[in-house]
Amino acid sequence: SISLSIPVQIKFSSDRINNFKVYMIGGGKVEYDLASNAGARKAEERTRAKANAASKQLNNVEFIHGTDKDPKLPPASIDVTLVLDVYHHFDFPEQMLAGIRSGLKPDGRLVIVDFYKEGFRDPKHIRLDEKDVIKEIEANGFELVSAGPFTPNRQYLATFRRK
Repeated sequence: SISLSIPVQIKFSSDRINNFKVYMIGGGKVEYDLASNAGARKAEERTRAKANAASKQLNNVEFIHGTDKDPKLPPASIDVTLVLDVYHHFDFPEQMLAGIRSGLKPDGRLVIVDFYKEGFRDPKHIRLDEKDVIKEIEANGFELVSAGPFTPNRQYLATFRRK
C-alpha cells in the first residue's frame, strides 16, 4: 500500500463583538491510502463541509490548507488562536508556532487543548506531556498565562500570550 500524509487546518474567525474577535484553528494529518478509495472519501468530506458552511451562510468560516510547517495565517490579524487536540501532531512545532505567533495581534492569545500523555490509549501517539508542551511553546515566543485540566484525566488547557 502507498500512503500520502497531508496536514489540514481549518480556521474560524468570529464577528467582532465589543472590540474582541475570536480566531480558532484546528486540524490534523489526513492520511491518503493511494491504493484505495480513502482519498476520494476525504475529498468528499471536505466538499460537504464547505457546502454545509455555505448553506448555513456561515460567511466567517474559511477553509485553508496550511502545511506541516506553516498554518498560513494572515499577519497580525488574530485575537485568539485555539489549537484543539492537534498540538501533538505538529512535526515542526517551532515553525508552526512562528506562523501562529505572526498571525496573532500583539496582545493575542494562543490556547492549547490537548491530551495528557499519561493515560492516553497509545502514549507513543502523544509527542510531549503537558509540562514539556508548555516549555516548548514558551521557548518559541510565548508566555504562559494559565494552565490546568480541561477534561479531567484526559485533556489539559494552556493559555499563552505573545511575549
